[in-house]
Amino acid sequence: MILRDPVTAYVALGANLGDAQATLRWAVGEIARLPGTQLVRQSAWYQSAPVDAQGPDFLNAVVQVSTVLTAPALLE
Repeated sequence: MILRDPVTAYVALGANLGDAQATLRWAVGEIARLPGTQLVRQSAWYQSAPVDAQGPDFLNAVVQVSTVLTAPALLE
């Protein structure tokens, strides 16, 4: 992990298998627990049909974080 001054980052989330809402709640919680990262806000849940794919609709959200992590470290 490379530390630096905090930056604002936005992370898009989506799930369409199993309990999608529980999966997104878990993902938001895991992001909030990342070292050097603070959850600033979260969008509402949005439902969308898959594009160029088959399957159930996706449940989507976006979170805004303030983090000292680099982009690769945040994605990891």
